[in-house]
Amino acid sequence: MTPFDPLHWPRRKETQRKMSLLFLGIRHGKQLWRNLKPGPGYGSKSSHMRLQRNIFPSIGVIFVHIPKTAGTSLHSYFSQLSDAYGATPRLPELEPYAREIAYKHKMACELKAWIGDELWSRAFKVAFVRNPWDLMVSSYNWWLQKAPTYPHFGAQVEQVQALGSFKSFLASDFGTRMINEVTGSMEDWFQDSGRDIVDYVGKVETIDADLRAIRDLAGLSDGGILLEQLNPTKREGYRSYYDDESREMIRRRFAYIIDRFGYRF
Repeated sequence: MTPFDPLHWPRRKETQRKMSLLFLGIRHGKQLWRNLKPGPGYGSKSSHMRLQRNIFPSIGVIFVHIPKTAGTSLHSYFSQLSDAYGATPRLPELEPYAREIAYKHKMACELKAWIGDELWSRAFKVAFVRNPWDLMVSSYNWWLQKAPTYPHFGAQVEQVQALGSFKSFLASDFGTRMINEVTGSMEDWFQDSGRDIVDYVGKVETIDADLRAIRDLAGLSDGGILLEQLNPTKREGYRSYYDDESREMIRRRFAYIIDRFGYRF
């Protein structure tokens, strides 16, 4: 089988079938897919084209990328740190998985099932969360600013634009069930059956201190690498988007994250 090429999709019935699936990666020459819990109008093939390598054998780290949690910057940081450690990997068994192209927002439970329990237990697994009120403003602006650059997100972009306001966005499936194009709440990315299956959950708001803690726990030096801010959306401060009712909508949806990590509006 030829390698997966996101620019050349199967047509007709095969296209329709794969539009209802999430591309996970390629293993032993076979494409891996997962059934989606679709958001409104889900059928866009561009969601499958948001691909990234989040497994770093050189430093033995697996990065679980929750949408809108500085993931592009964190991916760049771990990539550079991995390069600084050179060609001898700490966890060489991860290399076959690191070479495979994969959807950037795979959840920890999916990654664990993919690489197996034994290898998962030996890697250092990391995720980051973000103030939910800030996160959902960022998600809203992603739909308005970034999603239109993916041509096949057209139907969803039109739906978000037609909502007409941030408050209507929060009341829709985009705001009650999804973060960007993916269905789930933040804890879904780093838990399985209500239990953490990663080694460290940091906060975007304390990202530098958390990266120091991650390096200490994983036995890594800083490698002289500095975190860069990449892929930001342009907008005002998040508080200006909310009234009392919309504030409470976020509090209800993200109650677990707010309580566990001590977030305040």
